[in-house]
Amino acid sequence: MNFLYWNVRDFAFLDSFAVSANCRSVKDIILVLWKAPSSPWLKVNTDGSVIGGHAACGGLFHDSLGTFRSDFYCNIGIQTVFYAEVLGIILAIGDGGVSGCQPSWDVDDAA
Repeated sequence: MNFLYWNVRDFAFLDSFAVSANCRSVKDIILVLWKAPSSPWLKVNTDGSVIGGHAACGGLFHDSLGTFRSDFYCNIGIQTVFYAEVLGIILAIGDGGVSGCQPSWDVDDAA
């Protein structure tokens, strides 16, 4: 069973990055555990969501000790879940500081 739903806007969005769509079905379900990155890297977990047509995305940054470092969120407006998920990844790569997205709060690592 394929749980991925594609629409015309999703294909146009992918096309703008010159990425082709590749729908695959789920073969096996495996347990995935969160693992801290090696120092000095940060790990980001992103998510996108749509409720009543209104989309948002965000992400959390953790260091090599699993310590929370920063986060961001962004209200996108009327969009698809696919768009929200991909935009969350794009914004995380850019540190969440573009397109009117806001950090929820700043965490200073000076101690």
